[in-house]
Amino acid sequence: MKKITIAAIAALLTLVSSCRTDSTVYPTTFAHRGCWISNYIPENSLDGVRIAARYGYPTVECDVKFTSDSVLVLMHDASINRTMRNADDYSKIKEKVVVKNTPFKVLRDKYILASDTLSCRKPIPTFAEFMDVCEAEGIIPILHCDIYEGYVAAKKRLDNRWIAFTEDYGLCLKVRELDRDVTIFYSPKKQFYGSSADELIKELNAIGGSCGISSMHYPLMRKGVCDSLRAAGYLTQSSIFPIPHEMEAIANGADVILSDFCWFPAHGMKPTTRFRISDVKELNETFDKVEYAGMVLKVSCNGEYRLKVNGCEKEYVICNGGEEVLLGYRLFGTEPSIELKPADDNPDAEIKYVKIDFYRL
Repeated sequence: MKKITIAAIAALLTLVSSCRTDSTVYPTTFAHRGCWISNYIPENSLDGVRIAARYGYPTVECDVKFTSDSVLVLMHDASINRTMRNADDYSKIKEKVVVKNTPFKVLRDKYILASDTLSCRKPIPTFAEFMDVCEAEGIIPILHCDIYEGYVAAKKRLDNRWIAFTEDYGLCLKVRELDRDVTIFYSPKKQFYGSSADELIKELNAIGGSCGISSMHYPLMRKGVCDSLRAAGYLTQSSIFPIPHEMEAIANGADVILSDFCWFPAHGMKPTTRFRISDVKELNETFDKVEYAGMVLKVSCNGEYRLKVNGCEKEYVICNGGEEVLLGYRLFGTEPSIELKPADDNPDAEIKYVKIDFYRL
């Protein structure tokens, strides 16, 4: 089976907005369950697609389920209880409402998406509505689905401008039969967690075409695996890695970062504000409040440093002998902050530089 060429990978990543700014090649970032914002924009919502377009995300991941009467709707969980409320009084749903056991009309009429903002309390969206909004906003959907009919619907509506994403290897093979050009991300099961790149490449060879692996398992995004898969013509996607592991995935060369918070500028975006701080022992800065914005950090330190961004309890540890570390964030309604302190009493520890670019959106 012919594998996708490096040129074809470059074309794919250009299509979904891999970009070069100031000689830096930024990772391609996909918005996980849409560009959701806690207590405001619900996950797997049409508003999440529209906000993703505002932030410049090229691609939005969604989760698809069947109702009891075979309507495809957006929902991650088996039940709606976590993400929806009763429509009549916005109360929590007491009984368990399982999507596959419930008719579409009941889901649509009785419940609304949970949000602190009235305008975002909307009925459950159908997959057809989601594809309509993606097309209107120029967004490529990545369909996380174990339902073959979902991929058939995507093929019929969008031709090959969509991406398949599944843990079901047999379904990967069926999707390739459905469309020889569409990109497929296969999420390997646990038996592959300790696998060599050669074993993963064998699996991808059978799928063929434009494809790669996606995983929440950090070791599968180690540098040797990323390098080997790229050399063989395949893609790697880190899947919702938390702090600090997405930094490692970026440094290891993951082609795509599927994330709830990671962000890098799309092609042609220019920073609205730039800061450079250099040759200091430590750093603790808070910046003016932003509503919708992105932030890119480039950090270089001598000695081991601990980095906190936006007051997050989890820290990055930077110990790279002066090599540049790259990080990107989606910001909403916050005063961005950066705290960078030596991890020990090393008198030679020094921040060579911190470059900060803000993009108001």
